[in-house]
Order: sequence, then C-alpha cells, then structure tokens
Amino acid sequence: MDRQEAAALLGVDPKAGAAEVRRRYQELYSDYQIRLTNAPTPALRTTYQKKLQQLEEASKLLLEGMEVDPHADLPSASPVLERLDEEPDRAKTAPAAAADEARSRPAWRMPAIMGIAARRGSTTRRRTSPSNCTG
Repeated sequence: MDRQEAAALLGVDPKAGAAEVRRRYQELYSDYQIRLTNAPTPALRTTYQKKLQQLEEASKLLLEGMEVDPHADLPSASPVLERLDEEPDRAKTAPAAAADEARSRPAWRMPAIMGIAARRGSTTRRRTSPSNCTG
C-alpha cells in the first residue's frame, strides 16, 4: 500500500496534516468497530476486521515521518493567567439580575407573590349560608 492508496482509504488528501489523518481514522475506526460488534454473520465480522487492519496500516503509513504529539488533544496543565489591566466580564445572567432588582425594591412594592388578600389584611372570603340566600 502506498500513500495514495492509504489516503484514498481514509478519504483524505495525501498531503493532509496529522490532525486531519487522526480525526478521519478515529471516525472510520469507530464506524467499523460498531459494525464489527453488531455483525450478524462471521463473514461480515472477518470483513470488518480486515477493514480495521487496513485503516490502521493506512494511518500509520500517512503519519510516518510526521511529528505526532500524543497529548495534543488533552487540556494544558499550565495555569491560566488573567490580565490585571483588564476588568473581568461581570455580565449578570437574567435570574441574577432579577434577584438583585428584587432585593433593592422596597417591601411595599414587592410583587403580588403573597396575593391581593394579604394586602387587604384578610385572607378569607365571606361565605354565604343557604339561609341568607333568597331564591
């Protein structure tokens, strides 16, 4: 297998970078691994195993000679430094802004959470008895 065939098998340009080759290899490997796991017949299993071996050979051939950092996709362990001359973004979310506004509002202007009856001083309604009704 040469570079042209390997690139065609992976579906990338022969001059593609290491990141693109790795990404495409992982996509195809995942697809064939799922197919291998769910293969209903032994013939299909062997076919998918051969495809996985070909994919591995193709990716090794294309990545040969390229500098590959195995930790390139992991986050950095170095600390993140903030610039002191810039003010950090202090934009509030909508719920936080509403809570601040509610705290700054006087008690007599609170929303009607307690209900209209609480402002009138009574929470009960008059009941009419059948003797009071005319009918």
